[in-house]
Amino acid sequence: MERTVFSLLAALLLLSCGRQPADTPIPRTTPERSGVDTTGFSLLFNDVWGTHACDEIHSLVVLKGGKLVYDRYAVGEDPDQLRVMWSASKTFTSAAVGFAVQEGLLTVEDRVIDFFKEEMAAAGGLAARPDSAWLAGMTVKNLLTMSAFSHDDIDRCIQNDTVNWARVVLASELEFEPGTKFRYNSMDTYLLSAIVSKLTGQTVSAYLTPRLFEPLGIRRWHWDLSPQGCNTGGWGLYLTTESFAKMGQFYLQKGMWNGKQLLDPQWIIDSTSPQIYQKGVPVEDERSMGYGYQIWCDTHNAFRLDGAHGQHCIVMPEKDAVVAYHSNSRHTMDIIKYVWERIWPAL
Repeated sequence: MERTVFSLLAALLLLSCGRQPADTPIPRTTPERSGVDTTGFSLLFNDVWGTHACDEIHSLVVLKGGKLVYDRYAVGEDPDQLRVMWSASKTFTSAAVGFAVQEGLLTVEDRVIDFFKEEMAAAGGLAARPDSAWLAGMTVKNLLTMSAFSHDDIDRCIQNDTVNWARVVLASELEFEPGTKFRYNSMDTYLLSAIVSKLTGQTVSAYLTPRLFEPLGIRRWHWDLSPQGCNTGGWGLYLTTESFAKMGQFYLQKGMWNGKQLLDPQWIIDSTSPQIYQKGVPVEDERSMGYGYQIWCDTHNAFRLDGAHGQHCIVMPEKDAVVAYHSNSRHTMDIIKYVWERIWPAL
């Protein structure tokens, strides 16, 4: 039922974008010219379905040297379809923060509460809070690294379209000092989106349009809004798989596109380097490699844009390659394992 609902939603989004110009395609080359053996690529569809009958791979796009060397879409899937990104949306919000930092609008050491004075006042301020010192010291970097708020209030927010999302988050009590623990929290990302909107007077998507979307030739997208008119930040973005791969290539090129430096390469380096580690994760688990600025660090010196149910864009600097796919899976780590076992060696 859930899959059907989101498939219908994606179809409606595609229709609503029908009059928008098409995305600029990524230049193509043949696997032979790139020295890539694509045998294992096509098997990904069969192997995932064969291993887990309830799982589906919808699309796969592989870039090598900045060119598209392989793409495949499941039967009935349209390459131009806007696909739900889930938490892979977070990296786009992080990029918006990076552009704002580059333009001198804020720094990662700025205090979070300074951007939300009205919301803080409505929530009763700091005086009566037992965690007042912790909240007062929380920084933008803590939000970027998922080391800020203890409770993820996403359900409470999305189920009530009358509440002020930022006020709900700021009112929640902290269980640890910001910066000392990793706690995955989509509402951290929402606050980043709200901060960008407060500083620019625009949604994150509008702010990114001339800075990222247009230069990369991404003309078709959709991003959900909160009741306050901010992009949801940590989820809610819809893109084609090829546009998803473009974002990975942009990060692989350290913020450069078509010979022009769009985003400070140091921001990309900081974003894709482990800023914090998740405690208690086995070393063999991919998630043990650390977390950057709204992006996961991987084995093989790679990094990953990651959305629920297997919306992954794995960037592989050692191979000068990007592997992006959309899926509907309960076994996302198994798909990543397949990428390392079958796709990585072929690149």
